[in-house]
Order: sequence, then C-alpha cells, then structure tokens
Amino acid sequence: RAQSSPPETPDTGVRMKLNDVELNHYDDLIGHIQDNQKLIKVYDVFFDVVRPVVLVQIGNGSYSVISLIFLISLMYLMGIPVLSAPFLKFICGVISLTIELFIFCYGFNHIETAKSVINFGLYSSNWTEMDLKFKKSLLLAMKMNSSHKRVMKISPNSAVGLEMFARVMNMSCSIVSVLINSRS
Repeated sequence: RAQSSPPETPDTGVRMKLNDVELNHYDDLIGHIQDNQKLIKVYDVFFDVVRPVVLVQIGNGSYSVISLIFLISLMYLMGIPVLSAPFLKFICGVISLTIELFIFCYGFNHIETAKSVINFGLYSSNWTEMDLKFKKSLLLAMKMNSSHKRVMKISPNSAVGLEMFARVMNMSCSIVSVLINSRS
C-alpha cells in the first residue's frame, strides 16, 4: 500500500514534514509572545509617563467645556448677537476642547480594543489541531494578556474611553441646564 507524502510547499517545491510545519507554528507563536511581552513593557512605560498629563488635561478640558457652554448660554440669554466676536470665540473654544477630549477618549478606547483583539486572535487560531506544547504556550500567552489589566482611569470605576466622553458631554449639558435654571 502506498503511503501519502507530505504536501509540496508552493514557494520552493520542497516536501515538508508535518512536524516541521508544527515546529514553524510553535516558533511563530513564541516570537509573537516575545513581541507582546515587549509591547506590554512599552505600554507600562507609556502609561507611567502619560497618565498625569492625560488626567490633568481631561479634568481641565471637562471643566472648561462646562464653563464655556454656560457662558455661551448666558451670552445668548442676555441678547448678545450670535455672530459677535466674543460669542464666536467661546464657540470655537468649546469645539476645540470637545475635539481634544474626544481624541484622548478615542485613543485610549482604541488601545483597549486592540488589547482585547489580541486574545480573540489567539483563540481564533487553529490551536485545536496543534500539539500539546503549542496549546500550553498559547494558553500561557492568553493568561498573560488577560492578566495585564492596566487601564487609564480617572477614578476606580471610570476608565478613559468613549463611554467617559459621552458621560462628560451629558453631565456638562445637565450642569449647564441647572446653572441656567438657578440663574433665572
């Protein structure tokens, strides 16, 4: 009876053994794990450097947006024309600060999404067809990624992300509404 031979590789026409293919997958996995470990170290350094600046910027930006929206509302209620220079300056300030807040929140939301995609990508690989050594290494890589839970947080319950941006915008409208009603 004839034995089946390993498939030819399309690039070289050389026959490879199945064990060699599995070894290449294992080497690729180890390389990706090492790259991910380096990325986690850089990520931690980035957070240590950027965290104080981001927190001050978000706090200052949120307060400034609330104040400027309140001032714009007061100017409108006092009858100052919408196309006057001070009115347009305040509107440009609100737009600028809102974009700045959105960029911070979007950036950190993007980082968190990318971190979760890594584990999903590992799980979506064809790990069920690999040997036990590969499966154990993959499991350790997934545990390493899952255990690294560093997130840019304003408070213990509030992480910097698009949800926080929406809450800040909602809260600023609520505060301005209360301030305008209390002034009347």
